[in-house]
Amino acid sequence: MKGFNLSLKYYLAGTVLLIGVGLVVGYTFLAGSFFREGIDTYIVSQMDGVAKNYRKQPALFEQSPLDDLFYVSSDWQALPSEFQQAFSAKDIESNRLYKHKIVSEERASRRILFLLKATNGDQMPVYVGKSMKPSEVPQIGRQKAGRSFTFLHVTGGVILVVLIVVLFLLLKSLGRPIERLGQWARSVSPETVKEPLPDFRYRELNQLAALIQQGLQQTHATLEREQQFLNYASHELRTPISVMRNNIELLYRMDNERSEAETRVLNRLYRAGLTMTDLIDTLLWLSREEVEAIPVAKVHLDNEVMEAVNSLRYLTEGKPVTLHVDTEPFVGRWAKVPCQIVLTNMVRNAFQHSWEGGVTIRQTQAMVEIRNRLVEAEDGREPAELGFGLGLFLIEKLCRQFGWGLQTTMVDGEHVTRVDFESSALKESEWPNSSSEDTA
Repeated sequence: MKGFNLSLKYYLAGTVLLIGVGLVVGYTFLAGSFFREGIDTYIVSQMDGVAKNYRKQPALFEQSPLDDLFYVSSDWQALPSEFQQAFSAKDIESNRLYKHKIVSEERASRRILFLLKATNGDQMPVYVGKSMKPSEVPQIGRQKAGRSFTFLHVTGGVILVVLIVVLFLLLKSLGRPIERLGQWARSVSPETVKEPLPDFRYRELNQLAALIQQGLQQTHATLEREQQFLNYASHELRTPISVMRNNIELLYRMDNERSEAETRVLNRLYRAGLTMTDLIDTLLWLSREEVEAIPVAKVHLDNEVMEAVNSLRYLTEGKPVTLHVDTEPFVGRWAKVPCQIVLTNMVRNAFQHSWEGGVTIRQTQAMVEIRNRLVEAEDGREPAELGFGLGLFLIEKLCRQFGWGLQTTMVDGEHVTRVDFESSALKESEWPNSSSEDTA
């Protein structure tokens, strides 16, 4: 169930305990039922014996009736009135014991009536009745019945306690290896993933640990291959891209007289080279799992912002985009290269995904805010479909690693990106209100 984590240990304990309690309680009631059935069977056997003797010598019973023990007769009307009132002759089945409890406020009037219609083949039916008062039950019988029920309940309680103790020991025996497996799985690292597996006592847990280790080894191998590919690809691409950019710059210097079409092609090649260079730098930084000990240096934030804007201004060429940049002198001490990468990617994202309207870049002390309006692109895609790709991902990664505050929001159709290089948390109140010239 989503949002609810059920513990396997407590689920197993609850299930076993519920089954155990159900069995103990069920067998306790079953034993009590058998005890009462045994008393009824004893009474039926006595009444059946009386019926057999009555068939042999009915006259003897009429001359010497068993007034205090049983009422015996082949005639229903000869039974005492209390039996005739408590039972209906037409509803009485043969060889079945019927009981009726007479409840009264006076203890002397309380009694239980037993009735049996004994038949044997074609012989005449014999009605045997017995009336028993609570006071007529022998003291030894009450004591024995009480001891039997006490023994029954005590035995059930002892069995339940033993069940709980055994369950506790079982969970303890199962829980420790499972906890050790969890601790081992959490402690596995790329350096220890190939070490021999510890023994978790049970075969199933050892098999599960082997599967976990196998999966981690495969994942680690895949990550290593991806890491190597990114490193090799990034470094190997640097050389041909550098050659291409150098040759493009050489073409700029060699021939000053070229047609407008040739100039546009050359400019596109130059911009593509810059883009590929930035992409390689992005891939290199994304491939780093941990932050290196990058030295902290003085960073003129206003100059870095303007340098990023000037180097990427070509991305707005041919677009009806109005650029507004507002900076103020500010010097901070940060890791310079990551700071430049964050600023460059912020500006590139804004320029690449702005097709018309305005782009506002504002730097206030250590905080930088960039606003750009998102509209439908020339190829018909919505702004949300374009995304901000690797650039925004790299910005988030660097800000998280260096403890810089980052906030990205949508305000009235504008995408707003804010970075604070001196704080890991950003509040809306810390930013100056946007003026009318910041939106286009």
